[in-house]
Amino acid sequence: MSKLHPYAAYFRKEWRLEKSAGSPLGIKTMLGQASKIGPKDQVRTFNRSLGATCCSGSVAASQVSSQVCRSRCYAWKISEGRRIFERAEKNDRIWEREDRVKLICGAIMDAGISWLRIHDIGDFKSPEDVNAWCEIAQKCRRIHFWAYTRSWKFNRFIEPLKQFAALPNVDLLFSADRAMPDPPRIDGISISWLADTDGDEPSNHVEVVFRGTNERSREEDERRKARKSSGALSLPVIGHHRNLTHVRSMKGAPVCPHQTGHEIKPAYQDCVSCCLCMPKARDRRASSIAVVRIETKQTADERIAQESAA
Repeated sequence: MSKLHPYAAYFRKEWRLEKSAGSPLGIKTMLGQASKIGPKDQVRTFNRSLGATCCSGSVAASQVSSQVCRSRCYAWKISEGRRIFERAEKNDRIWEREDRVKLICGAIMDAGISWLRIHDIGDFKSPEDVNAWCEIAQKCRRIHFWAYTRSWKFNRFIEPLKQFAALPNVDLLFSADRAMPDPPRIDGISISWLADTDGDEPSNHVEVVFRGTNERSREEDERRKARKSSGALSLPVIGHHRNLTHVRSMKGAPVCPHQTGHEIKPAYQDCVSCCLCMPKARDRRASSIAVVRIETKQTADERIAQESAA
């Protein structure tokens, strides 16, 4: 049996201590799962609560979100949201720990994953949050991180976000919609657009478009669970909910394959398969495929040469 990484060993130790204390903070469950982003043995999420980071009564948090994203926020609408919120609130408390970097690195390594989606729910609360994720990403170089953020609206976030996005294993996207000003253009940072309607096109060039959907029903939850358990690919749900026309792009920018209304192809069955939002990961994958092809060709050439010599 291979020896545990010191961070993973630390994570397990803290989890056992928490369990024995009888008042679980949520260390064991801090990394969440979401079928849309990929298999749980490959990818997990780390979420923060909406109330603490992006959508609350506080002036700072309410300014991070916009009227459009608050009205379309899927996190508030999904039927199992209460359990997700409870986990996110526990993560808020975990984030206040002095050993948060070590603990989260340990959880990532113990899970044995290759990808981490930061804030499937929530956002960066402060520049110090971004700096902490920089440290985590630097310590977990084999893990690919990606995140969408609206914190770019505050000038104090810009420099930390630039530093975070500059890491080779990080893809960062500035999120925007018609209720917000245009995000700044920064090398290495993509822009995603939240379209509220079919005619809600981005004002300038963006890298990807997401379309707002109506509240997900319990019936749809059951359909998703059934597809997940059977191993079937997701089916388009935009047309089912809003009866919108099929749209693959808006103003030249591709629409998320799960939100075009068309049947989803196997190559786009989840985020880690698609990588539309992750150009660094996409380029890395293309380079790996190219190397394999070169090595395969060299092996074939060697075999032909050996057969010829014989």
